[in-house]
Amino acid sequence: MFFATAMWFLSVSMFFSSRGLIFSLSEMSGKYLAASSEVMKAAYLATAAQTIATNSMYAYMALTLLSAASIITGIVMLKSSFGKIMGYLVMGSGIFTLFTPLGVIMKVPLIISFIGLVLTGVWQLIVGAKLYKLGRAA
Repeated sequence: MFFATAMWFLSVSMFFSSRGLIFSLSEMSGKYLAASSEVMKAAYLATAAQTIATNSMYAYMALTLLSAASIITGIVMLKSSFGKIMGYLVMGSGIFTLFTPLGVIMKVPLIISFIGLVLTGVWQLIVGAKLYKLGRAA
């Protein structure tokens, strides 16, 4: 679980890093509008394209780490009080979510990544409800 948690934290920091790149585009758009020559406009367009590509790479790596963390968490849950069904549900959500970057890069149908997203929501709700009940009982 320590390894899965570390992967999750790394994934979150990568998502935050990718959002910073997107915020920088808003400042760049004003500079593009103020540019007076076609060369400067082309330079800003090239920079924006590179920023978007870099953002996508951070997001792909973050999703891959998040998926791997979910699979590891599911493996741990197989032997916990959550039960085998919950463990397999978590592992399934991780496997389906792993296809999200591939959906964009390799044109895998997006319904596969949507299934992973729905399964992630389901297992988080179930685990959250169980933890809430455990907290109220204590």
